[in-house]
Amino acid sequence: MEKKRMIGVEWVEFLKNHPTPELKQKLDEILLAISWGEFANNYMGEKARWIHEKIDGYSFEGEPVEPMSEDELLRFKNGLFDLSERIRRIAESLG
Repeated sequence: MEKKRMIGVEWVEFLKNHPTPELKQKLDEILLAISWGEFANNYMGEKARWIHEKIDGYSFEGEPVEPMSEDELLRFKNGLFDLSERIRRIAESLG
């Protein structure tokens, strides 16, 4: 039997009743400012779905997912550092 992917209102209701993972809490200030699909592809070698599930702590079907491994977390952290440096260089070039 194929699992049903939650969408829209179902997902919002699901998240209301489940704790917010620590990673998502830490990313709160930048969560909507980054294209996580692009980040996942460029820095993690993964698809958008993978990173969204890791950040949310649940699959799109509502199943818990394993947190990032130590290696994945290190690549994630280094990707954030790289992205922040790229943004800084561009900002400084604006005069």
